[in-house]
Amino acid sequence: MPRLSQSLLLALLALAVVLGVGLQRGWGAADPQRAAGAMIVTNRTSASFEQPAAGLSPAELERHQVADGLFDRTHVPLEGAAGAGLGPRFNAASCIACHVRNGRGRPLMGESLVRVALRDARPVPGIGHQVRDRAVLGAQPDAAVQVEWQEQAGLRRPLVRLEAEAPLDLSPQSVARSLRVAPPLVGLGLLEAVPEATILERADPDDRDGDGISGRPHWLKGDGGRRQLGRFGWKALSASVQDQTAAAFLNDMGLTSPGDIGARELKLVTFYTQTLGAPRTALPASSPVVRRGQELFSELQCARCHVPQLATARSRPR
Repeated sequence: MPRLSQSLLLALLALAVVLGVGLQRGWGAADPQRAAGAMIVTNRTSASFEQPAAGLSPAELERHQVADGLFDRTHVPLEGAAGAGLGPRFNAASCIACHVRNGRGRPLMGESLVRVALRDARPVPGIGHQVRDRAVLGAQPDAAVQVEWQEQAGLRRPLVRLEAEAPLDLSPQSVARSLRVAPPLVGLGLLEAVPEATILERADPDDRDGDGISGRPHWLKGDGGRRQLGRFGWKALSASVQDQTAAAFLNDMGLTSPGDIGARELKLVTFYTQTLGAPRTALPASSPVVRRGQELFSELQCARCHVPQLATARSRPR
């Protein structure tokens, strides 16, 4: 089974926030069409994921707009020390290259990436756990990536081929690989505000209730060895939106903090992601279509993992 923080939080991002089946702020009334409470936006256009949350103060809105420019900017190599600025190896030169209009990326190189590991789960020598398939002038990418698709029963699965110079062995027998698509950013601030205790209440590692679901929290080792609950990323490898943002700067663009990215820029880009609004649902909860969908959602036991409603703590992004 997927880890709890992956299956619960990322699925809630896609289902509860976007479809509006119940994530709410602790001080807001439950309204299935306005699941994000004070963070809701009514924009239903193709730019709906790019809107600031409706509940921001004037000062917060100004800060969000400043951060928007930093999120969009394209990074380049810098003069000075080797490796300064973008790269030397990277997957994308900007946040929006993968998170197009703050939504989900496509399974195309340039909007997605490949994670790897040796068959015993150790990092791949010379690469680590992520293939940087692009490089600045004078450097070489980790490997060339080619993706082909295998169709079966109306579904497709990616077949990822990696090619690198000898003696690096990237054969499927030696190296496991996984194509990763950038997830949407909407709702991350709300998910970060869900109390840790609320998430841990859903844990059932030994499936004591016998429902076939054994969600497990993913614990990380933070600063000073302090234990932190993993929440973000496909494998819940980051405990906070800022940690996830810093990891993306480093792994996806080769940018370090401090150094290539200052503390101010890191905090602003984090704030931008935290304060994106969540669009309301297109149809009200009373709609026959929505009612039937909710019935099917329950009948198929989707709610066993995709919890219909969570309340956040009374906190604001800093």
